[in-house]
Amino acid sequence: MKPVKIPRRVDEPPHLLLWSADELAPMLLGLTIGVIIGKALICFLGGYL
Repeated sequence: MKPVKIPRRVDEPPHLLLWSADELAPMLLGLTIGVIIGKALICFLGGYL
């Protein structure tokens, strides 16, 4: 019988670099809005905090 690989983290959202998707979403939303209004850095940092 072949061993079955069981994932260790079933409930965790996907990761991108150091952040999970739910942590990255506010930063990307702030960056997107900041690019639209011309204040990308300020909005990105606001999304980070």
